[in-house]
Formats: sequence, C-alpha cells, structure tokens
Amino acid sequence: MDCKRIIYLDYLRVLAMLAVMILHIACMGFHELDGSSLEWQILNFYDGIVRWGVPVFVMISGTLFLSKDINKFHIYIYIYKLSICYIVWSIFYALAIPFIKYIVNPEYIISYQKVIAHIITGAFHMWFIPMIIGLYMIIPLLKPITKDKDLTEYFLVLSFIFAFIFPQIVHLFEDFSGGLLLLGIQRINKVILTMNMHFVLGFSFYFVLGYYLNTYEVRLEMRKKLYLLGILGFFLTVFLNAIIAWKTGVPTGKYFGNHTVNVALEAISIFIVFKYSKFENYHRNNFIVKISKYTFGAYWIHIFVRDGIHFIGINNLLISPLIAVPLMSCAVICISFACSFLLNKNSFANKWLV
Repeated sequence: MDCKRIIYLDYLRVLAMLAVMILHIACMGFHELDGSSLEWQILNFYDGIVRWGVPVFVMISGTLFLSKDINKFHIYIYIYKLSICYIVWSIFYALAIPFIKYIVNPEYIISYQKVIAHIITGAFHMWFIPMIIGLYMIIPLLKPITKDKDLTEYFLVLSFIFAFIFPQIVHLFEDFSGGLLLLGIQRINKVILTMNMHFVLGFSFYFVLGYYLNTYEVRLEMRKKLYLLGILGFFLTVFLNAIIAWKTGVPTGKYFGNHTVNVALEAISIFIVFKYSKFENYHRNNFIVKISKYTFGAYWIHIFVRDGIHFIGINNLLISPLIAVPLMSCAVICISFACSFLLNKNSFANKWLV
C-alpha cells in the first residue's frame, strides 16, 4: 500500500458510495405514497440518514485536487476522461432502459426524441459529472485562496452564509411561519439574490471545505461540538421533512438538499469522524483500498442494476420498506461492485469507462 495514501479518504469514498446507493433505493416510490403514512416515514428516515454521501464525495475531491500542484493541462486531461465516460454512459442509459422496458412490455413505444434528449442530459444520477467538471475548471481560481488559511476561512464563511443559511431561513419561515414576518424575510432574500454571489455558492463550499478540514487541525473540543451538531443535522434532516409531510399528507424532500444546513452538518461530522479515526488494521485497510478502486464503476452502473431489479417486480414497497430498503440495497451494492470489478478487468473499460 502507498505509504503516502490518505487511508481515511478510501474509507469515506466507499461509505459515501454505499450512502448514495441506499439513497437511490430509498427514493423509489418516495413521491407515490401518502406523506403521513408509516411507509413514507420509513423511506424518509432511510433517505435522510444518507444525504451526506454526495457532499462527502465533493469534499474528497477537494482534498485531493487542492492539496497538490496541478497545472491547467492536467486538469483538462481529467475533464476529458470524465467527458468520455459521461458520453458513453449517457448513450448506454438512453438505449438500455427503453430497451428493457420494451422487453418487459412489447407495447412500449421507444421515443427517439427522448433517447436523444437522454443522451445529452444523461441518467438522473449523472448530474454529478458536469458539476464536478465545473469545479475542476475553477481549481486554478480556488488554489490561490486555499494557500492562505484566513482567506480560505473567509471563503467558507461567505459561502455558508449565502449558500446555506439564508436560503434555509427562508424555507423555515415558509414552512413554519407566515404573515408580515415571512413577507419581510422573502423580501430580504430577494435583495440578497440580486447580489449574484455565484463564486461562493454551489458545491465550491464542499470542495474547499474538504481541503480545509484535511489540512488544518480541528481541536478536540471543537470536534466534540461538531459531532453534536452532526447528530442534530441527522435529526433535522429526517424530522423537518417528516413533520411537513405529516401535516400536509404530501411527500416532501425539501430538507434533503445538498445545500441545507442540516445536510452540511451531517457531511462535516462524518468527514471529521473518519479523519480522526485510527486505521491500524493493515488487512482491512488493504481491502478498503481495493474496494475503493471500484466505486466509480459502481456509481455508473448502480442505477441500471436498481432499475433492472425493479423491472422484474422487486421494489422497496413489495414488503415493508423497513426490510425492503436494506435488502434491495445489499443486492444493488453487491451486483454493482461485481460489475465494476469486471469492467476494471477490461483494459478499454478500465481506461475510459471506470
């Protein structure tokens, strides 16, 4: 094993991939149930406790790319390879899913307009690739910021205030308040939006945050506070959606967003837990490093595996979702990583697809 390897990032990468897969299992049927039903509340729980997966993936990328000197040429080599992956997998999903639907139901009509549209936009989970490409493009702009600790902290504070806190305050007042107070908050938010502070918005917060948390020491007292805030984040992610759905009967994922304060607290606490954990078991570490190698392939294929299982009549509502979600997640995880393992064994696929 490479002695310079940051082993906790491999653990995070594997667990974040598992979290994303569980999320995509739990979201099946999410909007088809009564929001006040027990089944929906179970799906809401599973969905809420794994929402940290995507932010942690971005934090891992920020840690790795902002911690090393990399010129624009090499950045665009990464972008080029990601773009090839995106195009090939977009074509795969645009053709494979309609074909499976046709096999299951010969009366299903394949729309060529939809196929072309899906080739361009990709499957729903592939939004992550254009987003991360955008972050790669601004690495030369972020690097000078991250060289100075005070400037990095200033960037993170601005980002957290304008991308997380203000929007969430508006959502909370919309859901739990009203009258003149809500009107005032909405007007203030409208003024803030006219500031157009796009550079500190979006996923750049997580990208820079990953580098920051990896580079600088977080004192034990602060870590304890962040762990408590992380627990609060997990609770709020589930509770806020649950109480709104319970009151209205309408399913909602309003507080599942990657740019909600509660999800950010989840991601930060998970990242810090693993940074300060001791990974001294060589054999387990070696196993995680090997598994980590197959996460990218599992990311690409897992929605196809999930939908394939769904097409044969197995879904998370076939039995109680309390049991169905873990069972389906295990199946999708095992099959997806097996597929990724096989793809990695092929030299072409290994270079261009995974």
